[in-house]
Amino acid sequence: MKATLISASKQIYDKYVRAVSRLSKSEQQKEIVYLMSFPNNDYGLIAALSERYKVTVFYTKNCLPDVKRLQGLVAVTCLPLDGLSHLTRCIRQLKKVRVCVCDNYFAFLGDIDKSNGLRVIQIWHATGAIKQFGYEDLTAQKRSSKDRARFTRVYQAMDYIVVGSEAMADVFERSYGVAASQIWLTGFPRTDYLVNAMQTSVETDHEMSKRTIVYLPTYRENLSPTYPLDIQQLEQALGDHYRLIIKEHPHSLWQTAELYQSSFVTYANASVSADDLVQQADVLLTDYSSVAFDYALIKPHGRLVFYWYDEATYGQTTGLQPNIKAMLPPTVCHTTTDVIARILDEKTTDLTDFKQMWHTYNDGQAIERLLDKITREMGDA
Repeated sequence: MKATLISASKQIYDKYVRAVSRLSKSEQQKEIVYLMSFPNNDYGLIAALSERYKVTVFYTKNCLPDVKRLQGLVAVTCLPLDGLSHLTRCIRQLKKVRVCVCDNYFAFLGDIDKSNGLRVIQIWHATGAIKQFGYEDLTAQKRSSKDRARFTRVYQAMDYIVVGSEAMADVFERSYGVAASQIWLTGFPRTDYLVNAMQTSVETDHEMSKRTIVYLPTYRENLSPTYPLDIQQLEQALGDHYRLIIKEHPHSLWQTAELYQSSFVTYANASVSADDLVQQADVLLTDYSSVAFDYALIKPHGRLVFYWYDEATYGQTTGLQPNIKAMLPPTVCHTTTDVIARILDEKTTDLTDFKQMWHTYNDGQAIERLLDKITREMGDA
């Protein structure tokens, strides 16, 4: 019954989007709509766009800190996307502009009438992929035929996909079913910030302070009975020389107040950016998250450890990218004991080849190249 109601509500939603879009006045103004749903994913792109064009940012409520940073830009208007009235305004605005930049899968894009020549450019929110998504996501393959048709409409609404490497281009060609001609190998805009941070970072004096382990796990729909990382065991083995920072995924169901508490571990709140934590990490501990790729860009000679305690089940539910294990550094662990042994080994991880594979075009000039592409789509080049 619940599934039937959800399916019906989605169909009503889709019909509403199609109706509003078709009835809205069609124009071709040299303006841009930016759909924002991921915090800390812009890092200068919107400001750069606003130097050439008027930009209307429609944002989800989790991006309020980003919106505050944009308030001083004269050519940028920020409007919420949550709620029917705001959605309606967004749909109408999309019928007026030439370019839409989006950072995620937005379901309503699949039902937008693009007869005004609208071009949709997806910048995504990850520099690489370990887990499967799109058509390859095993959970999506189990969805209803109507849901899968909806996915297809959204994927087909994307005119161009921005990536930083041929490796990521291959992922999107499989996951979204897009043609190679739809891939823009400009580099991923957010990496300009990461490259600059790498060039200006100052090494920590480890003689004066403890080294930092940062644990950044990805999202899981189902929680295990106990927290998968034995923090107390880590403290006993590593506490004299290390400290631990944990930032759960924004949608995680774990309540940090209920987890192990001590001076050894700090639970970062939602306002702390993963990018900043990656820069602090002497050791990055993660699982299937794309932060592993960010770390390789910033610290190609750092220490990267993968904690795949649920590899068998995760591979059967969500799925992992084909041959991804062969592409990763040989630092996959399955227990807390394995993690401790890997960290105590204190060998750096040579991420040079891994970095080159996934960051070919992420050289600090990605925004500039993307701006040139968008300018041509506007007809101004």
